[in-house]
Amino acid sequence: CHPSFEHSSSCWTIQDHMVASAKLAPLWFVANYSYYTSLQYISITSSTVLASTGSLFTFGFALLLRDESFHWWKLTGVLLGIVGSIVTAKHDATETGETTETSNNVEDQQLILWGDVLGLLSAAGWGGYA
Repeated sequence: CHPSFEHSSSCWTIQDHMVASAKLAPLWFVANYSYYTSLQYISITSSTVLASTGSLFTFGFALLLRDESFHWWKLTGVLLGIVGSIVTAKHDATETGETTETSNNVEDQQLILWGDVLGLLSAAGWGGYA
C-alpha cells in the first residue's frame, strides 16, 4: 500500500484486484465485441452516434446505483454531448459522401436493425464499465 494510504481503507490486495477484474472483464468484452460486430451491419457514422449514448447509460446506471443524484443540469449536459456527437457524425458523413442505411429489402433492414441493437448494447456495456 502506498504510504499516503496507510491510514485509509483504500488499500487493495491482489485478490481484490482479481475479483474486480473478474467482474469487469466480461462487461468490457461484451461491449467491445458487440461494437466491432455492429460495424459489419451499420455505418461508422451510425456506430459513432450509438457509441456516444454510452454517457447516457453511465448516468442512468449511476442514478440507479445511487452514486449520483439527479439534476436537470446533469441530464442536459449528457444530452448535449450526445447531440454534439450526432451533429459531428452527420457532418462527417456528408463530407465523406457516406450514405445513410436505406434499403427496401426487408432482410437488409433487419441486419441494420441488428447492427443498431449491437451498437446500443456496446454503449450500455461501456456505460456499465465506466
